[in-house]
Amino acid sequence: MAKAQVKMNSAGAREIMNSRAIQDELLRRARAIKAHADSMGSGCYEADVQPGKNRAHAMVKTTDVVSMASNAKHNTLLKSLDAGR
Repeated sequence: MAKAQVKMNSAGAREIMNSRAIQDELLRRARAIKAHADSMGSGCYEADVQPGKNRAHAMVKTTDVVSMASNAKHNTLLKSLDAGR
């Protein structure tokens, strides 16, 4: 049996990982995590997606002191990660 060799096209992979379709999917997942986190406590969170050097990045972050305190006390964002699957 012959060994298969695969050579990645790095520029093409970066283009795909930063594409609008990937950013839309990441934003959909981040919004699902945000909605779950918002429903858990008194905090208000924000979902955002930004293209990066190699791939797009999604984040759900606190927006005010109340959100920070709620997340620190109850681990709201950590508990909400499964909602993004």
